[in-house]
Parts: sequence; structure tokens; C-alpha cells
Amino acid sequence: MPKVLLGKNIIDRPVYWEIEKEKNPHLLVLGTSGCGKTETLNAIIHDLNSILGRNLESFDFEGCEN
Repeated sequence: MPKVLLGKNIIDRPVYWEIEKEKNPHLLVLGTSGCGKTETLNAIIHDLNSILGRNLESFDFEGCEN
């Protein structure tokens, strides 16, 4: 079953996102500016590309105003 490493919990154990076990496999990444959201998402996309055999990409736009 494919799973993506998200990080470690407070007792230093790995935490995985097991996509196929989720009813609604969405993921929300929150944080302040400069805390590593883009790097986190890029790592997740890299893992998903390996697991799914696809070529997913991300785009990060900065300074966008409505």
C-alpha cells in the first residue's frame, strides 16, 4: 500500500500519509512565510511520483495580489 512520509511525531516516530486508506485523500499544508511549506510539498510530490509512476509538478507563485 503506497504511503508518503510526512515527518516525525513528538516521540520521533515516522508519520505517513496512507492515501489508499483515506476516505477523502486531501492534504492541507499550513505555515507562516518561510517555514518550509514549498519544500514539504516538493518532497511529497517527489514521493508520489515514485509511488504512482507519474510526473506531477508544483508551481509556487510569490507576491500575487488580487
